[in-house]
Amino acid sequence: MKKQKRTSNKYMQKRGKFLVKVISLLGIFSFQLILSPCLYGITLEEKLGKREVQEDTFADREVVNNNTANELEGKTAVVVKDKVIYKDPRLSCILSFMVPGMGEYYLRNDVKGTIFFLTTTSTYALSFYYLYTGLRGGSAGKNQLIIGSIGTVAALVLHIVGMVESYNDAVEINEARFYMTE
Repeated sequence: MKKQKRTSNKYMQKRGKFLVKVISLLGIFSFQLILSPCLYGITLEEKLGKREVQEDTFADREVVNNNTANELEGKTAVVVKDKVIYKDPRLSCILSFMVPGMGEYYLRNDVKGTIFFLTTTSTYALSFYYLYTGLRGGSAGKNQLIIGSIGTVAALVLHIVGMVESYNDAVEINEARFYMTE
């Protein structure tokens, strides 16, 4: 009997070390695949050269004719500034990475931010609960581990969708200031 307990303890220790390695690798990969593109993303304002545009955010219209604007397929960029405040897409994406839905709050989309926050956090909570109760063992534990892992994947997908959505919403808000003419 004592040997079985020792082997089960060794098995649980190996299993725990394996889970720690898997979780750390998932964390590294998610950082590389999710946060890094947000930091290196180039927006339309950067292509047009936002420093060359007049800094007054409440001006009516201004035509930008410079080398960076002409590089965009020979089109002229027209800046429309109708009391639209610049929103940084990378900042909204990073905020959504830290707290689900926070990027939408930054963009003043409170309902959308609340929906992303509640769905993502509740999915994370339920999946981690199933993973925690599934580690006890037994046949029911295996089922709970499967449900918990599927829930974790679903929560990660919701989290990524929220980040991409906040990034795209910020780009759309900023593109309301810019439009292209031929």
